Amino acid sequence: GLLNWAIGWLLFAVIGIGTLGIGFLLAFATRWVVNAIVLKMVDGLTDRLSIDGFGWALAAGACMSGVGTAAQYLLK
Repeated sequence: GLLNWAIGWLLFAVIGIGTLGIGFLLAFATRWVVNAIVLKMVDGLTDRLSIDGFGWALAAGACMSGVGTAAQYLLK
């Protein structure tokens, strides 16, 4: 959670700017990729989380992005 908070927003901004704003328009897809990258980073930093491949990180990132996007719309 801390790594997602500390680095996730930075990756989201870099991808959004790097794609000339398309990443901001497709926020769910961008959040999905950022969550997968952060999960693989955590996998490399700790022994408590083990992800077998980037495909599994993408699957978990999709779940995290879905919950995050749904919560964002429900809280508005």
